[in-house]
Amino acid sequence: MLSLIAVETSDIVGSTKLSRPELNTAITALKSCIAGISHESNDIVAEFYRGDAFQIMYPNAVSSFKNLLIIKLYMLSHLDFTVKITQSLALGSVSLPVKSLNDRMDDVFINSGRQLDILDKGEIGISINSFAGADMLALSFLNRLIEGLSAKQALVLYWYIKDNYPEHKKIAAKLKMTRQNVNTHLLRGNADLIRGFINHFETVVKGEQK
Repeated sequence: MLSLIAVETSDIVGSTKLSRPELNTAITALKSCIAGISHESNDIVAEFYRGDAFQIMYPNAVSSFKNLLIIKLYMLSHLDFTVKITQSLALGSVSLPVKSLNDRMDDVFINSGRQLDILDKGEIGISINSFAGADMLALSFLNRLIEGLSAKQALVLYWYIKDNYPEHKKIAAKLKMTRQNVNTHLLRGNADLIRGFINHFETVVKGEQK
């Protein structure tokens, strides 16, 4: 039986310009973040390639974009140096379970990889059949918003999205910040627009599953 899944194919921007210790730190951070996501959804499969590229299969396609964004925000906020990731997300149907991603030739894996090749560095790309022109325009705006985030804004957004939009006082306690500072970072980080795009993506995917 075929199931709708999402596949993320991504790589680290400018990995050859990073020192070996920096690259190792970046890879370790990526694996730590993905492991945290996998702990909450243990059917995720992730594999790394060439030291600076990775692929993730999300059997729960609905939450795939949220998880992709959590990874991006984590890398923008948890390191002492800047690490940007180009991320390509595609949806398609495969037979489950999938135990290994090596040499998968299903359309969803191929589409994810091909889209990565044409994305601008650091951008997010989405390939969904029912995404229309307005959806892609919204994604362009989202990419622009993320590009303008400071590390602190990315950190607050990371916890806001990862913890499923908690009360601001809970983020403030976690980060030892004032509630007002959390409010300011979320406002300047356009948290409401980013949350709106996540909700729209999930609605579209649920429609694809019908």
